[in-house]
Amino acid sequence: MKVLSQHRQNRYDILLCDADDTVLDFQTAMRTSIINAARAVGIKAADRIIIKEFGDITAIVWRKLEDEGLVRDELDKLRFAMLKERLKEDFDASAMSAAFMREMKKTRFLIDGATEFLSAVRAHGVKVYIVTNGFAPIARERLKALDGYIDGAFISDEIGYNKPDPRLFDYVIGALGVEKSRALVFGDSVNSDIRGGIDSGIDTCLYDPRGCTKSNADYTVRCFDELLHIL
Repeated sequence: MKVLSQHRQNRYDILLCDADDTVLDFQTAMRTSIINAARAVGIKAADRIIIKEFGDITAIVWRKLEDEGLVRDELDKLRFAMLKERLKEDFDASAMSAAFMREMKKTRFLIDGATEFLSAVRAHGVKVYIVTNGFAPIARERLKALDGYIDGAFISDEIGYNKPDPRLFDYVIGALGVEKSRALVFGDSVNSDIRGGIDSGIDTCLYDPRGCTKSNADYTVRCFDELLHIL
């Protein structure tokens, strides 16, 4: 764990910030979108069952994306095929996938205090770039919620590598033309954000609001204000 000087300013010039469950409220977006999509294709199961099953499936398939190189087209087919099997209902998985994508594009849910935090980071003289795993057409729409609060965004779908692949972070660092020592990776996922930053030789900060996650991150914060003191 790094020891911070109370008088040090601008230890970092760049914040490489995760999107979902860090500044964007993915859980609310997912719950809203999956229920609307389910009703659009005639699924009868209760909301809580649909949300639980799809949440479990999402965790499984995104881990496959990060660890096993599952490609995005396969991810999309797999998660709705799995949902169909778990719910034991007859619906068009392709139609539901399309409906879910349409619904997700509409979402603009934010983590409480996210825009104020991003404004404070930039006021501190640190530039903010989102680095996210996601489907580009959806991510670009959802990131509109952060217009005016970030300096740019890097989406794995457009680059060709997913977090935690170090090649993604190397691409970002190269595109920004900065030294790795002047950047900090910030996110909620030990497996993608923290692991990716560490493997790339970039300092990391875990966002852990509940204070119950262990990691090898250089820093761990439970709220946005704590990160401002690190920067």
